[in-house]
Amino acid sequence: MYHHQCTSLILTLICGWSLLVQAQTESIEPPNPRVQPQPAPFEGQDWRLIAYRQGSQTLTPLAEGRPPHFRFADGQLSGSAGCNQIQGRYQAEADVWRLSGLAATRMACPEPLMQQESAVSRHLQAAAHYRLADGRLELMDESGQWLLSLTPLTADPEPQGLTGRTWRVEGYADSQRDLVKPRARIDLTFDPQGRISGFDGCNHYLSGFVRSGQSLSLGPIGVTSMACPAGPDRERQAQGYRQTLGRVQTYRVLGDRLSLLDAAGQVLIELRAVAPAGP
Repeated sequence: MYHHQCTSLILTLICGWSLLVQAQTESIEPPNPRVQPQPAPFEGQDWRLIAYRQGSQTLTPLAEGRPPHFRFADGQLSGSAGCNQIQGRYQAEADVWRLSGLAATRMACPEPLMQQESAVSRHLQAAAHYRLADGRLELMDESGQWLLSLTPLTADPEPQGLTGRTWRVEGYADSQRDLVKPRARIDLTFDPQGRISGFDGCNHYLSGFVRSGQSLSLGPIGVTSMACPAGPDRERQAQGYRQTLGRVQTYRVLGDRLSLLDAAGQVLIELRAVAPAGP
């Protein structure tokens, strides 16, 4: 009799414990999986600035500078407003836009370009909303007034293109437009992010480029130092080469040869590929 009562008690305790564990388990809801935010529809694309607002006026970018363009990817903005390289962090959700941490290189450019860059930079920071309409991206202020209007830059794939190689200058046009052989090594590289860099015979230089089909624009050019340790003749050569880069409007690649040309198709700089570009 005692054994039967103990067994019944043990079974009752086991059953009660099982019901309690089951009730506690059922009361715990599984955590909701984290919803991954969808990328903004303008991300992963290069955009060219086609207009910006100045008071009640609509202005277009100056032809003298590098075409202003921007890239938005993973919350990072990079590009140029026509003179310096800029970068910052942005947030985009629904139609809301926020930019923070805007920084820029400090290269001096002609005053009209500096004014344009200042206006575009202010608009990037003042923008509060965005919209996509007719293939254009518009950044707007809090009241919905447009500030910047951009259009996509189409990709230009090329099996033997500008990027991925180091180009050595074999000749460049002097002030009389004759191709002269440089007295020192001058080289040039293009990277997939729209930047150029190289050595001008005196100093290292850098800038950006925009390419569409066979059209190519470079500049403005920034250098590490304006003083040339190799002397005044070498400095004049470096300045002449950099000025020639600013006149480039188109290009031609034939095997390991690259020709940079002006708007009339005249050769400004002749280069030869010498090695793969470094990482």
